[in-house]
Amino acid sequence: MTSGGGGGTSLVFPMLKRGDYTNWAMVMEVNLQAASLWDAIEDAAVSRREDKQALAALLRSTPPEMHPMLIGKGSAKAAWEVIKVWHQGNDRVRDSRVRRLRTEFETIAFKDGERIDEFGLRITNLAATMRSLGDTCDDEKIVRKFLSVVPKQFVQIAFSMETMMNPATLTVEEVVGHLRAVEDRLNPEQGTTASGGNLLLTEKQWEDRRRQQRGGNSGMNGGGGQKGGKPPPKSSLSQGSNSNATARTATIVARRGTGSATAARSSATKLLRRCT
Repeated sequence: MTSGGGGGTSLVFPMLKRGDYTNWAMVMEVNLQAASLWDAIEDAAVSRREDKQALAALLRSTPPEMHPMLIGKGSAKAAWEVIKVWHQGNDRVRDSRVRRLRTEFETIAFKDGERIDEFGLRITNLAATMRSLGDTCDDEKIVRKFLSVVPKQFVQIAFSMETMMNPATLTVEEVVGHLRAVEDRLNPEQGTTASGGNLLLTEKQWEDRRRQQRGGNSGMNGGGGQKGGKPPPKSSLSQGSNSNATARTATIVARRGTGSATAARSSATKLLRRCT
C-alpha cells in the first residue's frame, strides 16, 4: 500500500501478516516518521488531523477484519498498542518470549554449510526481535557473540579482530565484511582457493592419495620392475642370465687355477656358447 509522504515522497506501507509483526512494526515506524506522523503514535496530545492521518496509515497496513476494532479505539496511539498486544501478548507473555529469545541468542551457532552473510542476517534479526520486545541487545553484544561462534577456519581471523580492533566500536556489518573477504578466498567445503588451486585437503582426500601411491608402488614391484606388471623381454632375460652364468663360470674356472681371469672368462664364454 502506497501513500504520498512529505516532500512528495511515495511511501510503501506493508500489510501486516501473521508472524511478521516485528518486521512490520519497524517498517511502519520509519514510514510514519518520514510522513511526520510518528508523534501521534508516541503522544496522544497531537492535532486531530495528524492523529487521523496516522490512524488512516494503520488501517491501510492492517487486514480489513481488524479495522472495526482499531477505529473503535479512537486514536492512533491506542490502535498501535492494540496491534502490539494482539501480536506480542501482554507484559507477561512478552517477558516469556524475551527469556526464550535470550536463550536462543546465547546458544546460537553456525549451521552446517551456513555462510557468513546468512548467519549475520540470522543473528541480526534475532537481536531486532529481542529489542522489539523491550530487551537491550546492542551491537557490541552481537559482535562479541558473532566472533565467539565462528567456524574453526575463521577462529584466527576472529581472534585478530578481537585483539586488534575494538568490539565496542565494530558493527555487525563490518564483521561480516571482514569474514566474507576470507570466505571468498577460502571455501571450507571444497578445500580450494577461489582460483581453483588446492589449499587444504580433507582427511579422506589424504587417505585416497596415500592409497593411490601404495597401489602404484605395488604395481611396479609386482611387474618385475616394469610398469603395469608386464614381463621383461626374453632377450633381456637371456642376456642377464648369460652374464650371470658367465661370471659364475669364470669364478669357478679361476678357482680351479686354469689361468688368469681373462682366460677363465674366455673359457666360460665358449662353454656357454656350446650350451646355447
